[in-house]
Amino acid sequence: MNRQDAHPARHRHPMVEQACRLVRAGRLGAAETLLTHALGRVPRDAAAATILGHLRLERGAVAEAAPAFERALSVDPALAEAWVGAAHCA
Repeated sequence: MNRQDAHPARHRHPMVEQACRLVRAGRLGAAETLLTHALGRVPRDAAAATILGHLRLERGAVAEAAPAFERALSVDPALAEAWVGAAHCA
């Protein structure tokens, strides 16, 4: 995931916005943890699931990334970033 791809203005939930700031700061592990917590509170946040999937792909955890992209696409089937991530898991 390109660190510039995490744009907080595109998200409504403050935890997702904070996770995007962490990504841009290079704190990927902290961002992943925060996104996991955010999805516990707002399980239908497609953007959070997509970013989480990309972070997991970046660390080579394809088996963990795929369900995140599936979750995002179940909420928003038009989310291109989730389709791209899902394709990388195939």
